[in-house]
Parts: sequence; structure tokens; C-alpha cells
Amino acid sequence: MSKFADYFLVNTRPGKPLNADAAAAPPDEPKSKVTDFVTQQSFASFTVSTAVTKALWKGFQKVFSGWADSAWLPLGLCGLFGAGQFLLALRNKESKLETWDHILFALVVAVTNTLILWFATLGIEPAADDIGITGE
Repeated sequence: MSKFADYFLVNTRPGKPLNADAAAAPPDEPKSKVTDFVTQQSFASFTVSTAVTKALWKGFQKVFSGWADSAWLPLGLCGLFGAGQFLLALRNKESKLETWDHILFALVVAVTNTLILWFATLGIEPAADDIGITGE
């Protein structure tokens, strides 16, 4: 694996390759690595990804007005990022994505994250009361 890929990899436990909470493991337990985009924790880590995708989209709009104004362009950008992260997880020998249930769950998380990243890039966000947060 390249050093660039290391920026996207997190330690996981071999029996739970999609849970990035490896710190809870005993120190002598072996660790595995998986791309952060397919972990359960990735659902909460979209700030930088959204900003980068939105910046790319705005840049394309300035350079290529017309087709770049479409909402489908950020879906393509998010899809490329999500697919790359998923393939990185599959290729990484340390990820321990060895069973079909782990691979399928990683794919579901990656697709869901891709869609959430797309919606966030478009500026679509749920109202607090839509998701049960009332502030009381």
C-alpha cells in the first residue's frame, strides 16, 4: 500500500473489521486496517469530504459552466471517492474484509456514505426536528 493510502486507513479489530474502535482492544490483540470510509464511524465524519467535494463542484462550475451546473456532477465526484475508498478497503490485505457479510456491509456503508456526501454537497440537510432532535 502506498503512503497516501495510509491517510485513509484506520485500525480495527480482526473480528470487527468495520468498527474503527480498535483502542478498546487489549494491547496484545492483533489489529487490522480498513479504509475509514467503510467503517461505522464514518457516518459522522463528512465535514472535510463535503467541503472538498463542494469546492471541486464550484470550481468545475466556474470553468465549465453549463453541464457542470448539474446536480449529477457532485454525485459523480462523490461516487468516484466512495468507489475508490471501497476498492482500497478490498485491496488492503490488512483490512480483513474476508467474508461476504463484511464485504456486503462495507459496500452498504460506502454507498450510504456516498449518497450522504452527495446530499451534503448539494446543501440538503435534515431539519433537527425531522431526525428527533428538539434541543429540549
